[in-house]
Amino acid sequence: MTTEATGRIRALDIAKGICITVIVFCHALENAVIEGEGMVVPTGSSVLSDPVSLITQYFYTLLFVFFMISGYLHKPGRTFAQNVWRRFVQIIPTFVICTTVLTFAMWLFVSATVGAIPFEEFLDELFHSLIGNTTFEPAHTRHEIGPCNITLSYYFFIVFMVACVPFYAVVDRVSDSNTKTIASMAVLCGVSAVLIEFLPVHLPFACETAFATAAVMLMGARLAKADVLGRMEREWKTSRFWLFTLFMLLFGLAWTAVFPIGYNLLDGILGQYGGVSAFLVPVGTLACGHCFMTLCMAVSRLQSVGKLLSVLGIFSLSVMMFHVFFLKLVAGLFHPITGDAIPIESVPEGIIFGAIAIILSLALSMALSGAIGERRSKKARSL
Repeated sequence: MTTEATGRIRALDIAKGICITVIVFCHALENAVIEGEGMVVPTGSSVLSDPVSLITQYFYTLLFVFFMISGYLHKPGRTFAQNVWRRFVQIIPTFVICTTVLTFAMWLFVSATVGAIPFEEFLDELFHSLIGNTTFEPAHTRHEIGPCNITLSYYFFIVFMVACVPFYAVVDRVSDSNTKTIASMAVLCGVSAVLIEFLPVHLPFACETAFATAAVMLMGARLAKADVLGRMEREWKTSRFWLFTLFMLLFGLAWTAVFPIGYNLLDGILGQYGGVSAFLVPVGTLACGHCFMTLCMAVSRLQSVGKLLSVLGIFSLSVMMFHVFFLKLVAGLFHPITGDAIPIESVPEGIIFGAIAIILSLALSMALSGAIGERRSKKARSL
């Protein structure tokens, strides 16, 4: 399961590859399937009568599985300040540069294909993309961002970075103990619950959900301490493992039907039960995560498919950064970009354009990674 040359856990790379693929296609199909209204958070009764909604809600949980994997991959040894600074340097400069460059590129593209957009409007879109279009707005409102916006997935990065602060503050102190981990998760979920329930305005990038995210990351770190993936690998061929996996699948689907996660970073919405939803997320994530990792371990045994998805997983964060830009760019060649939504009008288009966006995002990510690696190599040789 671990690649000898790199020490990476292949199943986790595959997991991240599948997660980013699902996220790209959710964005590609969103406008075509639900006409830009945002994913519906169904009630327990309606979701049971609508299998498509149930599966959609189950897919929502993959974003939290993404966070859980990040916690699983945590390696102790650095100080709190070193960990936080490392994440800050990884995320903030890249976020600012990509937001500025890609928003400017989209402004040029829209102005050339649809009609000139005043520079002042571009600056307004850029500013609110950098601070979050719900920041300090009352609940259920947001600043409207126009056709140049490419930051649909960037909320992920800021929520993740903020979540890293409480995560790194406690992870090395509690991850050896189930009791301490559960207690810390409960406190973190409680902070999110209070902020979601009582805060009259949205924090920047809807970061009221960041503490629940940190709780899921803590759960991942505890699972790593218990070597859960190693145990799954060792018990792969036993009937007990597959019976437990079937139970987790049925439990996860039932949990999703009753407590749909409905994670909407743009509006700071987490489920349909207000702040209480923060406490419900880890349970659904654990059930979904077990079934999902079982799938990833099966895929890792398929050489060609597994290799492709693992490469995509290695570059998953940068693909997350670029894919909305490419979705809008490719779709804009066929449909005018007149608003915030990605102008994809049918499911076949969404599938085709989503695949193209993944290919282009991965190609750009690999090219930039190669250029940065070469630059570092030259710098090292010159010292």
